[in-house]
Amino acid sequence: MKTRDRTSQRGSALVVALLILVTVTVLALSSMSSSLVELRMAHGTQATNDNFQVAAGAIDLTLANPNNLPMTGALNHPQAFALDTSVFPSPLGASATVARTQECLAPPRARLPNSADQYSAFVHEVVAQVDRNQNSLGRLGMTQGHILIGPRCP
Repeated sequence: MKTRDRTSQRGSALVVALLILVTVTVLALSSMSSSLVELRMAHGTQATNDNFQVAAGAIDLTLANPNNLPMTGALNHPQAFALDTSVFPSPLGASATVARTQECLAPPRARLPNSADQYSAFVHEVVAQVDRNQNSLGRLGMTQGHILIGPRCP
Protein backbone atom coordinates (compact mmCIF):
# COMPACT_ATOMS: atom_id res chain seq x y z
CA MET A 1 0.00 0.00 0.00
CA LYS A 2 1.27 3.44 -0.95
CA THR A 3 1.43 6.17 1.61
CA ARG A 4 0.65 9.71 0.64
CA ASP A 5 2.92 12.53 1.42
CA ARG A 6 1.34 14.65 4.13
CA THR A 7 3.14 17.78 2.99
CA SER A 8 1.14 17.89 -0.28
CA GLN A 9 -2.19 18.07 1.63
CA ARG A 10 -1.15 20.56 4.23
CA GLY A 11 -3.69 23.49 4.39
CA SER A 12 -6.21 22.05 1.91
CA ALA A 13 -8.89 21.76 4.63
CA LEU A 14 -8.31 25.40 5.50
CA VAL A 15 -8.76 26.49 1.87
CA VAL A 16 -11.99 24.48 1.52
CA ALA A 17 -13.33 25.90 4.81
CA LEU A 18 -12.48 29.46 3.71
CA LEU A 19 -14.24 28.94 0.35
CA ILE A 20 -17.37 27.67 2.12
CA LEU A 21 -17.23 30.62 4.54
CA VAL A 22 -16.91 33.15 1.68
CA THR A 23 -19.83 31.52 -0.16
CA VAL A 24 -22.06 31.63 2.91
CA THR A 25 -21.08 35.28 3.54
CA VAL A 26 -21.95 36.30 -0.03
CA LEU A 27 -25.31 34.52 0.23
CA ALA A 28 -26.06 36.25 3.55
CA LEU A 29 -25.16 39.69 2.17
CA SER A 30 -27.34 39.26 -0.92
CA SER A 31 -30.19 38.04 1.27
CA MET A 32 -29.85 41.12 3.49
CA SER A 33 -29.80 43.40 0.46
CA SER A 34 -32.94 41.77 -0.91
CA SER A 35 -34.66 42.09 2.47
CA LEU A 36 -33.86 45.81 2.64
CA VAL A 37 -35.35 46.37 -0.82
CA GLU A 38 -38.50 44.47 0.18
CA LEU A 39 -38.72 46.53 3.39
CA ARG A 40 -38.55 49.78 1.41
CA MET A 41 -41.25 48.50 -0.96
CA ALA A 42 -43.50 47.58 1.95
CA HIS A 43 -42.96 51.02 3.51
CA GLY A 44 -43.93 52.71 0.23
CA THR A 45 -47.05 50.59 -0.07
CA GLN A 46 -48.04 51.35 3.51
CA ALA A 47 -47.55 55.10 2.95
CA THR A 48 -49.69 54.96 -0.21
CA ASN A 49 -52.46 53.10 1.62
CA ASP A 50 -52.29 55.57 4.53
CA ASN A 51 -52.53 58.52 2.13
CA PHE A 52 -55.50 56.91 0.38
CA GLN A 53 -57.30 56.41 3.71
CA VAL A 54 -56.62 60.01 4.78
CA ALA A 55 -57.91 61.37 1.44
CA ALA A 56 -61.04 59.19 1.59
CA GLY A 57 -61.63 60.33 5.18
CA ALA A 58 -61.28 63.98 4.16
CA ILE A 59 -63.88 63.50 1.42
CA ASP A 60 -66.24 61.66 3.78
CA LEU A 61 -65.86 64.36 6.43
CA THR A 62 -66.53 67.09 3.86
CA LEU A 63 -69.64 65.34 2.52
CA ALA A 64 -70.94 64.67 6.05
CA ASN A 65 -71.72 68.36 6.50
CA PRO A 66 -74.40 69.56 4.02
CA ASN A 67 -73.26 73.17 4.59
CA ASN A 68 -70.07 72.30 2.70
CA LEU A 69 -72.03 71.65 -0.49
CA PRO A 70 -73.01 74.95 -2.12
CA MET A 71 -76.30 75.09 -4.04
CA THR A 72 -75.70 78.63 -5.32
CA GLY A 73 -72.72 80.58 -6.53
CA ALA A 74 -70.26 80.34 -9.36
CA LEU A 75 -69.78 77.06 -11.16
CA ASN A 76 -66.40 75.29 -11.04
CA HIS A 77 -65.19 77.61 -8.29
CA PRO A 78 -63.53 75.37 -5.65
CA GLN A 79 -64.09 76.34 -2.05
CA ALA A 80 -61.57 75.10 0.50
CA PHE A 81 -62.78 73.74 3.82
CA ALA A 82 -60.85 73.49 7.04
CA LEU A 83 -60.71 69.91 8.23
CA ASP A 84 -61.21 69.11 11.90
CA THR A 85 -57.73 69.04 13.47
CA SER A 86 -58.78 66.40 16.00
CA VAL A 87 -59.43 64.04 13.08
CA PHE A 88 -56.78 65.34 10.67
CA PRO A 89 -53.72 66.61 12.56
CA SER A 90 -51.40 68.84 10.53
CA PRO A 91 -48.72 66.16 9.90
CA LEU A 92 -51.26 64.35 7.71
CA GLY A 93 -51.19 67.27 5.26
CA ALA A 94 -54.83 66.82 4.19
CA SER A 95 -56.98 69.45 2.51
CA ALA A 96 -60.36 69.35 0.79
CA THR A 97 -62.18 71.54 -1.73
CA VAL A 98 -65.72 71.41 -3.09
CA ALA A 99 -66.92 72.89 -6.38
CA ARG A 100 -70.42 72.90 -7.85
CA THR A 101 -69.89 71.67 -11.39
CA GLN A 102 -73.34 71.84 -12.99
CA GLU A 103 -76.40 74.04 -12.74
CA CYS A 104 -79.67 72.78 -11.34
CA LEU A 105 -80.55 69.51 -13.02
CA ALA A 106 -83.54 67.26 -12.86
CA PRO A 107 -82.88 64.57 -10.29
CA PRO A 108 -82.35 61.00 -11.42
CA ARG A 109 -85.69 59.36 -12.17
CA ALA A 110 -87.02 56.08 -10.94
CA ARG A 111 -89.31 53.95 -13.11
CA LEU A 112 -92.22 54.47 -10.75
CA PRO A 113 -94.15 57.73 -10.54
CA ASN A 114 -92.69 59.97 -7.86
CA SER A 115 -92.40 63.55 -6.71
CA ALA A 116 -88.94 64.09 -8.25
CA ASP A 117 -90.26 67.07 -10.26
CA GLN A 118 -90.36 69.06 -7.03
CA TYR A 119 -86.59 68.80 -6.52
CA SER A 120 -83.37 69.67 -8.31
CA ALA A 121 -80.03 67.91 -8.40
CA PHE A 122 -76.84 69.78 -7.57
CA VAL A 123 -73.66 68.15 -8.88
CA HIS A 124 -70.47 68.68 -6.87
CA GLU A 125 -66.88 67.62 -7.22
CA VAL A 126 -65.01 67.04 -3.97
CA VAL A 127 -61.21 66.97 -4.18
CA ALA A 128 -58.98 65.84 -1.33
CA GLN A 129 -55.23 66.36 -1.38
CA VAL A 130 -52.75 64.66 0.94
CA ASP A 131 -49.20 65.98 0.82
CA ARG A 132 -46.73 64.24 3.12
CA ASN A 133 -43.82 64.55 0.72
CA GLN A 134 -41.72 66.49 3.24
CA ASN A 135 -41.59 63.27 5.30
CA SER A 136 -40.91 61.18 2.18
CA LEU A 137 -44.37 59.63 2.48
CA GLY A 138 -45.64 60.86 -0.89
CA ARG A 139 -48.69 62.78 -2.00
CA LEU A 140 -52.06 61.73 -3.29
CA GLY A 141 -55.08 63.43 -4.83
CA MET A 142 -58.57 61.95 -4.87
CA THR A 143 -61.65 63.30 -6.66
CA GLN A 144 -65.20 62.18 -6.03
CA GLY A 145 -68.42 63.31 -7.67
CA HIS A 146 -71.51 63.88 -5.56
CA ILE A 147 -75.14 64.63 -6.36
CA LEU A 148 -77.17 66.48 -3.75
CA ILE A 149 -80.97 66.54 -4.07
CA GLY A 150 -82.37 69.86 -2.86
CA PRO A 151 -85.19 72.34 -3.34
CA ARG A 152 -86.29 72.98 -6.91
CA CYS A 153 -84.39 75.75 -8.68
CA PRO A 154 -86.46 78.68 -9.88
